[in-house]
This record gives sequence, structure tokens and C-alpha cells, in this order.
Amino acid sequence: MMLTIIGLMSGTSADGIDVALVSTDGRSKCRLLDSHFASYRSSTRAEILLARDEPAHYLADANRLAALTTAITEDHFSSFNHFLNNPDYKIDLIGFHGQTIYHNPKIGRTVQLGDGMALARQTGIDVIYDFRRADIEAGGEGAPLAPVYHQFLVNSADIPHQ
Repeated sequence: MMLTIIGLMSGTSADGIDVALVSTDGRSKCRLLDSHFASYRSSTRAEILLARDEPAHYLADANRLAALTTAITEDHFSSFNHFLNNPDYKIDLIGFHGQTIYHNPKIGRTVQLGDGMALARQTGIDVIYDFRRADIEAGGEGAPLAPVYHQFLVNSADIPHQ
């Protein structure tokens, strides 16, 4: 069964959000249907950089943390809203990475901001989120999708591998 999935990813530079729309069976078939980049609002980016540079101080302020989490979620919603309005796409699922403000897998700690439940309510689409933390808790490095994607690329290109 093929699913149409939107993936949302924002990097440590905090410059914006990459949106990829793919069709996949989750195993051996994957096709990129569309992609888009949207910049963060300048106010969101400034707060992300502050949080990234001083995570302990930032995480101690619950109100500021909640406000930034909301802003990040709103920016992600805005970044792919045009996909939702396209009648050619019926989106089955959203993968929401959130914005990393701290990542140290050696000590088993990672912090991503973004509210997957709020995004699901806004879109009416199921959202999978909190990838990094779940991977760290399972003993990984916090990048669970990269090896799967790389394996798919190698298999798709018929590159010999062991």
C-alpha cells in the first residue's frame, strides 16, 4: 500500500524548514512528489539561536520555552500549508522532526522543540514526531531516518554493497 507523506525538517542553522512530499510503501518504493523550503520568521529564528546557544538557561524559562515551541510549530504549519490546499495530494501522514536546540548522544540527551499534537490538530492529519529522543533512548545517535534513507538510495541505484 502506497502512502503520501510530508516530511518536515529544520536544521541546526535554523534558517528554515525543508518540506518533502513523498509517495512510499515504507519498504522498497519511494518517489519524491514535490519539495519546498520556507524560511523561519526572523523572530522565530532569533529565539531558536538564543535557545541553541544557551539551552540550560532557556529551558529554565517555561513561558519562553512554550512560546518558542508554539512559534516553531506555527512556522512548520505555514511551511507546508500550500500542500494541504493542493487537490492533487491526499496526505496520509506527516513526519515532524521539530527544531533541535541541544543534541549530545554521548550522554543520551537531545532536545527538539515543536508540538506534534498541535500540528496534528491544525492539519487533521496524523503526525509522527520526536524521532531523535526515541532513537537516543533505543541506543542510537538520534538520526534514525538517515540510515534508512541512505540504504534506500543505494538499493535504488543498484550499487553493490555488503
